[in-house]
Amino acid sequence: MKDLGDIDYAVFPIELGALSYRTCFISPRYQQSLNKVKTLTELREKRHATGIERSFTALPPAPILFVHKSNQTLKNRLEQGLKLAFADGSLKKLWDQHFLDSIKFSAIKPRTLYSIKNKRIRKINRDYEQYLLPITDYY
Repeated sequence: MKDLGDIDYAVFPIELGALSYRTCFISPRYQQSLNKVKTLTELREKRHATGIERSFTALPPAPILFVHKSNQTLKNRLEQGLKLAFADGSLKKLWDQHFLDSIKFSAIKPRTLYSIKNKRIRKINRDYEQYLLPITDYY
């Protein structure tokens, strides 16, 4: 992009579908703000300088999938699929593939663990708890 100096906006032609609005405005200040966004890797490198609480971890209940009560077909399909994935170990493998780096980053072992209650899910069937992965698996 060319140096735009002190102007507030750059104008360039663009066609926006049926609207045929042919001019779009980009603010150099907006472009500069995008360049200041930090990547997760950059944040991890500087994590000791950030204010992450290291003495405790709050553990919310589940993960729970909410499905509208009228969609029993979807509910049954999800339930059956999750049970099969848990039984053959593919659920844990998929979980670790997507979340293990974040769990390791959080350094759970030296923390005090607090379980959080959710009054909105108090009345649901708690059979799902047998499928929860123990947090101690990640020490």
